[in-house]
Amino acid sequence: MVSMEEKIYKPREFARLIGHSVFTLQRWDRLGILKAKRSPTNRRYYTHQQYLDFLGKREAYPHSEDPHLEESAYTAQSSHYHAFQRRKQMRIITIYNKKGGTGKTSCATNLAANLAALGFKVALLDGDEQANASMLTLPHRYQRPTLTHVVSENVPLLDAMYQARRNLWIVPADMHLTRAVEYIHGQQDFDVLCDRVDDLQADLEESASEELPWWNKPEVRPRDFKIEPTTQEEFHTHPDYLDFLIFDNPPNPNALTTAMLYASQEVLIPVELEEYAYQGLAQMFEDIQRKFRRRQQKLKITGIVPFKVNHTGALTVDYLSSVWRAFPTLTTFSVHTDKTIPNAQAYQKTSFEEDRSSRGAKELFALALRIAGYQGKIVGFDDCKHCAHARELAQQAEVVEV
Repeated sequence: MVSMEEKIYKPREFARLIGHSVFTLQRWDRLGILKAKRSPTNRRYYTHQQYLDFLGKREAYPHSEDPHLEESAYTAQSSHYHAFQRRKQMRIITIYNKKGGTGKTSCATNLAANLAALGFKVALLDGDEQANASMLTLPHRYQRPTLTHVVSENVPLLDAMYQARRNLWIVPADMHLTRAVEYIHGQQDFDVLCDRVDDLQADLEESASEELPWWNKPEVRPRDFKIEPTTQEEFHTHPDYLDFLIFDNPPNPNALTTAMLYASQEVLIPVELEEYAYQGLAQMFEDIQRKFRRRQQKLKITGIVPFKVNHTGALTVDYLSSVWRAFPTLTTFSVHTDKTIPNAQAYQKTSFEEDRSSRGAKELFALALRIAGYQGKIVGFDDCKHCAHARELAQQAEVVEV
């Protein structure tokens, strides 16, 4: 039995214990205020003695704006304070739906590639044993490490990243991904990806603070952007920083799904329009809340994306209206059924690479712009009249209820 003196804590455990964030721990580690220990495999950890020292000397380890810093700590932190304020933290988004066939992989791959085309540095983690998202690495070839090794063999995420397109890195899946699921189950280590992501953030440099050149323009044209291939040499280079880390979940929930949710900050939900779609979403939200009930962590619902929308169905507008009515602030514009999306996947491309003038390509590019936070006009992207009618019906229903 391990004594309290010998007990060690993972960064996330230690952060919860002392009431600070993992990001703060990383900052203190860099500044030498509270140095993490390193295991033989270079993983960060903290000891129980450090916890006791923290309790006894709490004034030595505050947030940067706290006035009760020791002189040396104050000098170190104040010199870096503005740089820390400017830092853009990496956004971690999971593409999630408990139901298979809702377009999770199509949404994840196109969103990641389009964000990369916009100039962001993006990593896409493929959690599906079918490895469809991993096909974006072609014509380059990867062998190992993959996500399987990241989870079950403690391989750093950075070592398993391959630059499939300019600014886009893939952490690929393989046919042995069930080993990762079995590892999480057997060890009951649902925080394994939390730990890997923490280590990744500690290894990466600070994100660039400069705004992208198109950001403040009142309108942008998707045709002005380009998804660029990489050379064989570039394929094996690692990112120096990341703006987005995106998780593509398996078709059906498993232990890896839970680990991805726990490692995420945000969730984006593609949904097919069918009878009781909004009820299925409500149940999904309850399931997420239940998973996070005992965790000191919040998961932001970034959006609900009506996916593979086809207006040839007589009830499509009614189904869409019910989703808008139930989740008016979360529902995004629709991504319609478009042959470009599956055709692109068949050729290991994104829809924007296959045919940037297609409806699906425009809608998925617009989705990337909105997820990034751009609020200007997107030239060439027009709202669907049927979808606009569905929103009007939802708003009218709200007025009647009031």
